[in-house]
Amino acid sequence: MSLCIRRTLFTSLLLVPLIAQASFLTDAQKTPNFVYILFDDMGLGDISAYNPEHISVSTPNIDALANGGMMFTNAHTSSAVCSPTRYGLMMGEHPARVGLADRVQKSHGDVWIQRTQKTIANVLQDAGYITGYAGKWHLGYNVYDVSGQPITTSAHLRQNEPDWSKGIVDGPFHRGFDWAFGHTASADIAPYKYFLNDRWLNLNSVYKTKKDGPGRPGYMDPDWDFFQIQRKIQQGAVEFITDVVPKNKPFFLYVPLSAPHNPVVPHPDFQGKTLTPYTDYIKESDAIVGAIVAALKEQGYFDNTLIIITSDNGGLTKNNKGSKHISTGVLKQATIKGQKTTSFEGGHRVPFIAHWGNGKKSGSVIQPGTLTNDLVNLQDFYRTAAAIVGQPLANEQGVDSWNILPILLGDGTPKRLREANVSTSYTGQYIIAKQYSNGDEYKLIFGTGTGGWGNAGVAVDPDQEFEKLQLNKLQLFKLDTDLSEQYNLAADGLTPREEKIVRDLHQLLREYIRSGRSNMRDPDYVSLL
Repeated sequence: MSLCIRRTLFTSLLLVPLIAQASFLTDAQKTPNFVYILFDDMGLGDISAYNPEHISVSTPNIDALANGGMMFTNAHTSSAVCSPTRYGLMMGEHPARVGLADRVQKSHGDVWIQRTQKTIANVLQDAGYITGYAGKWHLGYNVYDVSGQPITTSAHLRQNEPDWSKGIVDGPFHRGFDWAFGHTASADIAPYKYFLNDRWLNLNSVYKTKKDGPGRPGYMDPDWDFFQIQRKIQQGAVEFITDVVPKNKPFFLYVPLSAPHNPVVPHPDFQGKTLTPYTDYIKESDAIVGAIVAALKEQGYFDNTLIIITSDNGGLTKNNKGSKHISTGVLKQATIKGQKTTSFEGGHRVPFIAHWGNGKKSGSVIQPGTLTNDLVNLQDFYRTAAAIVGQPLANEQGVDSWNILPILLGDGTPKRLREANVSTSYTGQYIIAKQYSNGDEYKLIFGTGTGGWGNAGVAVDPDQEFEKLQLNKLQLFKLDTDLSEQYNLAADGLTPREEKIVRDLHQLLREYIRSGRSNMRDPDYVSLL
């Protein structure tokens, strides 16, 4: 078997009921609005609420949501790079199940979500929601040449310029979003063009070379301005809230920003406001959150909107240069090791803030100022949102998503709801971490080296008998006492207790691989198998 996690062979058209909607939620709270803001390459250390002593920029708007809601210190992404994580978020399943764990979407025609699959936007549409999108997609799309044939070449090639009049197909507008504005991928990947729903806003284009500004070569709008990208996304998000959403109809707004990912291009209003262009970009990112919150309040939506702030992977260590800023973050006096792409915590441990209410104790579903170290993954939004609105899911939907509503409604006391977290590095190494009932937290990396940029090492296939594993090529860390991952317990041979932990984590991951799902022991999952 390849390293790709297999889907279960069983598919069913029957619907699996989630736990009945919590009776302690009011009728209005059972249909909250959802606003999900996903930053691009933002580390734990880029938000001042997480790292007040190791940051050279303040993020007051994000901090306000953290102080008025719940802040997670143990949230993870499906992958240490962007596109796979975005797939996991939209589908509630690990991207490795469809062979998408260790690459990034870069070509025309590379569509990651098929029309037969239901995104979380589709699920919420079925529950009566209007759905909106503003930002970076990076999950593929289709364009056509003048003869109507699909183009499947790299988006950076000069040959085969798409016929822009034929629009964009299989993007967010065709994957569950009633209204969609944005651009196709990272801000350094062509085409540099904005779309609205299924059409391009500008039917003209010019070819940008490497000498014509930041980013890779490719076609772009003649008036494209890299320094205006986030401002336009902000305007799109606010427009959806103020002009698109019908009154008295619940909505889901997904805002995947392309900041602070390279190129570092803060709007002129923010240039020079902090010590470095990167922290200027963080400042602009925070201001976008403020603008969205202001629009929610202006329209009277804020008090019953579940707002989530997070990132698609960890930060970059190069952003630490020249200041005390540590993008990857410091928790419990431990500097987070690694960075984007790697198997270490810096690759996949991300900020995660959830806010639902007026920010005051008497008017909030999520209690203000709550801090939790419970293990969660961005995939968990899929089943959590479905559970809140009472929308049943088919058996094959959200197979790696856990309903974390009990955590959101708690007081920060450890619930250890999610059995384990599985992430992957840029080179395909698998990572599994588990919180044990006695407070121990162990993490097992199936491979050597970083698993990402620089000394990538080799990956070890977890889908084999334990006796065949090369234990000297595994990395085991006890995160509750070694969050900075300084001591690989497998380096000099395992003690009997450590070998038992490795066996447990290996057996669990192998079960997830072979069963086709990892949430079979979620208390809110009722298996039909």
